[in-house]
Order: sequence, then structure tokens, then C-alpha cells
Amino acid sequence: MIIVSNTTPFIGLASIQCFDLLQELFGEVFIAQAVYNEAVVAGHEVGGAKKEVAKASWIQTIQIKNRLAVNE
Repeated sequence: MIIVSNTTPFIGLASIQCFDLLQELFGEVFIAQAVYNEAVVAGHEVGGAKKEVAKASWIQTIQIKNRLAVNE
């Protein structure tokens, strides 16, 4: 199953110390570079999502190729 995520589940699950639940349920999660930037580069360490996303080898950052599909 392919999972694509925004920052909301990362922040929520990290804040309740259940971040690894995403890996347990889905194995691999894909995020857009913009999501990585929001969570890690510009993110604050509130709840721990910044650290968790940065160290998670099972989260794959991808470049968006079809902007129209994202907007839909």
C-alpha cells in the first residue's frame, strides 16, 4: 500500500509518542519535499515530529512531478 502524508499525522503521533505506529501500519510512507521542509527544515521541535521525521529511514521524500494531480 502506498501512503502519502502531510505533516499533521507526524505532529500528532510524535506528540503522543506513537510515531512508529505509521511504520508498523504502512511500512513505508512517502512525503513531498514541501512536507519534509515544513516538518524538518522550518519545523519547530514541538511534539517531537521534527526529530522523528528527520531520523525515519522508512519515510521517503519525493519530488512532485504532476502539480495538477496534487491540486486535485
